[in-house]
Amino acid sequence: RTLEEDSNIGRHKLSLGNKTLYSNEIEKPTEHFLFSDKSNSESEVEYQIDKEINCDIWTKYSEETCSKVLEKDLRGHLHNEDNLGTSSKYIPSESRSKTTYAKTKMTKEQKLEERLKKQKEKELIRAEKRAAKELQNQMKPNNCMKFMTVILDSALISCSFSGTLMAAIQNSEAKYQVSAQPVPLTVSWRRETPGPNVKEENDVLLIWQWELVVPAIKNHTLTSQIQEVQTQHSGKSLFLIIYGLNGYFSYLKSNRRNLAGNPPKGKKGKNRSDTSEYPYVTKKDIEEELIELQISTNCTHRLIECPEDLGSLVVQITKAIAETPFKLDKQ
Repeated sequence: RTLEEDSNIGRHKLSLGNKTLYSNEIEKPTEHFLFSDKSNSESEVEYQIDKEINCDIWTKYSEETCSKVLEKDLRGHLHNEDNLGTSSKYIPSESRSKTTYAKTKMTKEQKLEERLKKQKEKELIRAEKRAAKELQNQMKPNNCMKFMTVILDSALISCSFSGTLMAAIQNSEAKYQVSAQPVPLTVSWRRETPGPNVKEENDVLLIWQWELVVPAIKNHTLTSQIQEVQTQHSGKSLFLIIYGLNGYFSYLKSNRRNLAGNPPKGKKGKNRSDTSEYPYVTKKDIEEELIELQISTNCTHRLIECPEDLGSLVVQITKAIAETPFKLDKQ
């Protein structure tokens, strides 16, 4: 440390290492640090002694003040380092290279993951667009029947109209499938959709021949039986077809005398079971029972007499079900 007096600018300069302080930049002491002007003193020796003492005081005070200033600067520098945290400026070169490599590697992995995620999202969007376009194509009236499958209960195959019914379905471009249904003698529908999914339609067709309907009408159980079917197909719309009811009236004509209460007797006086197999009901009884059925169950019915009409009706219902999404989409 050196202390020298700068006579050109009239101030003292203190050098400490590479830091230079001037006397006018340092707060002076209030009591001891004053240069005594003793030009008029009694003795030149006393003046020199006083000057040396003052210089010593100045030097000591300057050193203490400069130390405080340097300590303050060092404290501020350390505080700035703390604020910088783990900045690479203060990390050793070896550690800094490892940290930088880890961050770079992590960034690459994150970018790759983000790229794969975006790619999957784009593929999903493209697949959804393709499915929507394919669905729109399937809903068109000229294509919709190709994606419909008519499910026939296995009990219908033993009926006399089964061959005509299956041929009518094939001619309509729809497909059919024979399988056991929860309720015998029913017809249901299935729609193919884009992808592996298959949609079950909410419509069920029940085909009963007059041999089943007439006893139910006679016993007034037709409504309750239809309600049981609706319970097993909960949430679906049920449609009833009564097939061959005119056959019952033909049966009545051929057995009018027996059903009127005078059945023919055998040799031993017993009634013949083959003529009393079905009960007697009138057309009025049938109409009243069907009206009650409509009101109580909201089940629509249709009377069909020949296999061709039955096949045409099933195809019409299939086409109406197939075109429903297209019509709803236009609305």
